[in-house]
Amino acid sequence: MYIELEHLPLSIKHSILPYATMIFNYKTPLLAAIIGLGFGTGLSSCSVSSLPFLGEQPIASSASPSPAVSTSPAASVRPASPTPSPAAKPKPKSKIPLTVEKLKNTEYYILAEGPVKLTKGKFEDKKKRKFALGDPVAYGDLNRDGIKDAIAPLDITIDGRRFTYLVGVVNNGGNPKHSSAEFLGERVKVKTLSANAGKIEVKFDKYASGDPEGYPSQTISRTYTFKPFKSAEEESKDKKKGDKSKDKKPGTSQSTTNKKEKETKPSPSPTASPKN
Repeated sequence: MYIELEHLPLSIKHSILPYATMIFNYKTPLLAAIIGLGFGTGLSSCSVSSLPFLGEQPIASSASPSPAVSTSPAASVRPASPTPSPAAKPKPKSKIPLTVEKLKNTEYYILAEGPVKLTKGKFEDKKKRKFALGDPVAYGDLNRDGIKDAIAPLDITIDGRRFTYLVGVVNNGGNPKHSSAEFLGERVKVKTLSANAGKIEVKFDKYASGDPEGYPSQTISRTYTFKPFKSAEEESKDKKKGDKSKDKKPGTSQSTTNKKEKETKPSPSPTASPKN
């Protein structure tokens, strides 16, 4: 736009002439400053992304995207695992040992006639049979429960003849419980005994035919596996099996000699057992 100064009144010419000259002399820098200031102000009022490029239509601003969900293991929140409850402590095993004194004052199941209650290691029944706990006495684990049990010889004297059993006694909370018996023989003398993990080892002297009293000529070593007495149910089953076998086979008469032998000699395997 051009302003013709010659058509203006003289008073106005003289008032604006100095300013017009100054503007004209500095028009190029001044215009550049004004244009730059206006352009900068316009840019500050809008984002660069909102300005359209040449030949393209303006793109409407879309909604701001939702923040990404972190899948990092560190960012994921896991519920705290419950504190495991302490395992139940096993019951402490009995530390009360068996003693010779206890063994000499307990019950033994021998000869299938119920318990024989020793007192100070001895007992005599109505038939004048004498029972006595012998020696040596040994200690070891018979039933594999980690507690020391006991084994000892038990002598039975019948009409002057002495028979020996090897009795196994289990430690039941510090109390002796007769649980097994092995028949060793007549006129034997036990020399050594040992027991461990259900195995019993015994060494004893035995008389041979013609040996004088006090001089047995045979030394025998045997190993037994601990076999506890059968329960009442097991004995009942065995009895039923025995009755069935008798029904199948005809009975035979026994001689008088065999009857006398049964009366004077103990059975090799006692069938009496303590009540559970």
